[in-house]
Amino acid sequence: MKDFISLPVLVSVFLGIWALDTNSWIVYNVAGTTRFGLKYICIQFLNLKDEEFCEKFNSPSFWVASFIFIIIGLILDIGFFILLILSRWHHSLEKLARLVGVSAMTSFYFAAILFPCGFSADEIGVGAL
Repeated sequence: MKDFISLPVLVSVFLGIWALDTNSWIVYNVAGTTRFGLKYICIQFLNLKDEEFCEKFNSPSFWVASFIFIIIGLILDIGFFILLILSRWHHSLEKLARLVGVSAMTSFYFAAILFPCGFSADEIGVGAL
């Protein structure tokens, strides 16, 4: 069972790191393309199809909190993976691995709950649901 869990944990860490770096969290296709990430905003106008302008984005505080919770979740996920591997030889680490895994998922849940609250930013113009 532990071998079965190892691959999804590694995939989730890889996808989490990739998601933090992408600028396509929110995409608008009105009068060009506007893409929001947690750190950058990228704009491509209709008349300049080949050029895209990216700049730092003053993220809403809820998105900063989501970013922090995702980082914490990724660190805990890596710790869970290490403890899961070590628990093959030291069975006493299995309970700690479960606790770290649940803590990682809880951190990701907090990030998922906080992220939509940042939609009230002026650049986005939508209220939180």
